[in-house]
Amino acid sequence: MGLKGTFDITGSSSPRHNQHFQIVSGDTRTVTFTIYDNAGAVYNLTGSTVTFATSKNAAGASNFSTTAEFTTTATLSNPTNGICTVAITAANTADLAGQYHFELKVVDSSANIAHVSVGVMTVMANLT
Repeated sequence: MGLKGTFDITGSSSPRHNQHFQIVSGDTRTVTFTIYDNAGAVYNLTGSTVTFATSKNAAGASNFSTTAEFTTTATLSNPTNGICTVAITAANTADLAGQYHFELKVVDSSANIAHVSVGVMTVMANLT
């Protein structure tokens, strides 16, 4: 299953890898992803499960932990057009600060697995 994804936070899309975004600890954020097949056509997500997960990057380390800080299931907001949304809640980031690897994983109705988007979520400390 060759799939790739782009995401939209502020109106611009990014390539599949090295997708980075920032959030302040305790804030909420909705991230919209559009999933494409290898031919560049939108991928129909009907019957799929999409999961967003994060893991901590130790200070100065090039490798991320394999222990998830938080995992959430994406909402298939427009599955026939390959669109899903991830709701990051205040509780998800309330105790976080630093850089976190994130990945978006699609499992289709035949149990095929594809990691379609990866990058770094930087959580900035809430100063107030």
